[in-house]
Order: sequence, then structure tokens, then C-alpha cells
Amino acid sequence: MKTIVLENQKSPTFIYREADRCLLCYDPPCTRNCPAHIDIPGFIYHIRSGNLEAAYRKIKSANPFADTCGYVCPDENLCQKECIRGLIDEPIRIRELHSYVTETLGYRDVIEPRRLKGKKVAIVGAGPAGVTAALKLIESGYEVHIFDRREVGGIPIAEIPSERLPSEAVERDIAALKRPGIKVFEGKEIRSLTELEGYDAVLLAFGLVERGLKIPGADLTGVIGPKELLRSAREKKTDFSGKRAVVIGGGNVALDSAFVLKEKGAHVLIAYRRELKYAPSWTKERVLTFLKGVEFLYLVSPLEILGKDRVEGVRFVRMRLGEADESGRPRPVPIEGSEFIIEADIVVPAIGETAPPYFPKVERDRKGFILVDERGRTSKEGVFAAGDLTGEGGTVVEAVAQGKRAAHAIAEYLGRSS
Repeated sequence: MKTIVLENQKSPTFIYREADRCLLCYDPPCTRNCPAHIDIPGFIYHIRSGNLEAAYRKIKSANPFADTCGYVCPDENLCQKECIRGLIDEPIRIRELHSYVTETLGYRDVIEPRRLKGKKVAIVGAGPAGVTAALKLIESGYEVHIFDRREVGGIPIAEIPSERLPSEAVERDIAALKRPGIKVFEGKEIRSLTELEGYDAVLLAFGLVERGLKIPGADLTGVIGPKELLRSAREKKTDFSGKRAVVIGGGNVALDSAFVLKEKGAHVLIAYRRELKYAPSWTKERVLTFLKGVEFLYLVSPLEILGKDRVEGVRFVRMRLGEADESGRPRPVPIEGSEFIIEADIVVPAIGETAPPYFPKVERDRKGFILVDERGRTSKEGVFAAGDLTGEGGTVVEAVAQGKRAAHAIAEYLGRSS
């Protein structure tokens, strides 16, 4: 039976004992399954030898958002899942070792910038993908200007609940931007390539917009988008004491929304149209949300949000699972005559996101995501994309990997055009 660890083990005794369990594999599957390709046996070896500075450098040079990932990386689905030690007893608690190093040492500057080559890159979006690309480009000798309509840090600084991710961790990661050769323009929204004329290359790395419910009552007062909810919670502007809240969706954003609502005093129900095993959220986060006291209701789909001026309830229909759809999961099919109502004061539709319609000259797929090749190149010469807007960077570490990939491709492109 799989053991689910509910909180990090951070005592030095545990850390060094855990590091000693590592087999230090020659061809480590854990590193292969880390999107950022951290040398995991390498940093664990340095922990064992007591050299935390060297361990930190191994981690941070591969993953500029190492402090953030120490809290929110889904290790059970990535590196830890492939740990060979798990064939003997239990996998190494890689994220706990990782976070012990970054938290113990705080911020260290591991960037090694080169002399600037006289070319400038514009990056639109200051989340993990954009920030990572900027730091890798400055190491290649290219000046970088970053534009973001909000603040630097993206989803980690603005939308992940502070109970899961302290702001201080993200701030340590983005502190590396404060250096010659990188300029950051917060509160500056860019929507077209014509606004970026004069740059030698462009990286699009901005975030997504919510899809929203397309059912009657979706515009009632009390229907709150998850982005608005999570941002207001980070800013300590919310109180839902005594409210009845329904969160619609089965992903991590739905869980974060439910977590925040429960923290702020609401009675919370998550409604999802498939069975639990098909939900895209992480097992560990579902367990934490359940232990928080959130209720779960599966195989239901909303038909209408009820109320005159504000939300009073939600009309649902029960679902059964049919043939597999394009996602490979069974398609939910409504059961005739199974409608029912749940009373509610708040509804949070956490049903997915898509890329906003900015930069219309860049090709997109049928879902609205920007099309890129294996190097992160778009259909426009000198324009690259990374992160959520490509439909691939769903986690912080995946966004980091895409930012690294795009930075390498941009450096190669600018090197050829010299």
C-alpha cells in the first residue's frame, strides 16, 4: 500500500538519513523524469558529504525556481515516481531533500552572466517560463526586457495559496532578476508584435484566461472566477464565513480554490463530472483538501446556476461514463431524469483555461494554444513561446523546462543571425 507523506520532513537527522539511502545511480531515472533535469544523485551526494553550497548550486543552476518547486513540485508523479530505491523499500523523498537545501541556505546567486553581445530579447510574461528564459539568456550574453501586466512571479506569487507556497520562496527565486542586462516592466501589457519592434527576438510566456461556464446564471453575483478568488486570498481580502460554496472542476486549481474557501470559513463542496481516478489533480493535494474538510461529489455536471440577483443554488445532472474521448478518459454522459439542486451562495467554475487572443499573427491550435515546434519556435520568424500558453507548461517545473528550452533556441537563433 502506497504511503502518502502529508508534510515535509525537515529535521537534519531525517535529511541526512534519507540522503544516505540514495543509491547514487549512474544513469538516474529520477533525473530523466525531472523536467528541469536536476542532477539529483549529484546534489544528494553533496548533502551526504555535508557540502550544502555545492548541493544548492546543482539544484539552482538547473532550476531557477528551485525554492518554489521545493513546495509545489509534484515529485510523486515525476522524479520520485522513478526512484530505483522504491523497488527495495520506499522511494527517496527527493523534494524534501531539495527544499531542505534551498531553505537552509536562502538566496545564493548562481547566475554566471557573459559580456553582453549587443542584442536584445523581449519576453512577454514574468512567470516561471519567462523568468527562467531571462536568466538563461543573460548567461548567454543577451540583454533581456521582461513585460508583465501584473507583477513578477506569475501564478506562484499571485494564485497559489500562501499556506502551500510562502511568498518568501518565490521572492528568493525572482531575486536573481536584479542584475545588469535585465529590465523588468511591471504593469505593462503587450498584445501584439508591433509593440515589440526593434527587438532581435521575442519570447511569449504570458498566462492563460479562464474558460468560464456557458450555462444560465453564470453571470450572477456570487459566481467567482478562480483567479480572482486566489488573488484576493493571497492579498488577505476575503472572508467567506458561513457561506456555502460549490467549486466545479477536478484539477489542482479547483483544489486550491476549495482550500482557500475552507480556510476563509466557507462550507465547501467540489463537484466533478467524472470519477475521482480520472481527475487531473494530484493525489497528495486531494488528500490534503479532503483532510481540510472539503466534501467531494463525483459524476455530476452543472446545468444552471440558480438565483435572481445573486447565487442561490446550482442545478446538476448526474453523469455516467461512456466511451473514451480524445483525452483518453471516459466521456461523461448525462443520465436522463437525474437532475437535482444543491443550495449555494458562491460558485467557483474551475473548469480550465485557454490562451488569450493576443498576438493574432502567431498560429494556434484549435483550442487556442500557441503552436510551437520541439524547440519552442512559433510560426513567426524570431518569435518563440513557452509555458502555459503552449498548452504544455502545466506545472512550475514544466514551465521552467520550457523556459530553458526556449532560451537555448533563442540563443542559437541569435547566434546564427550575428
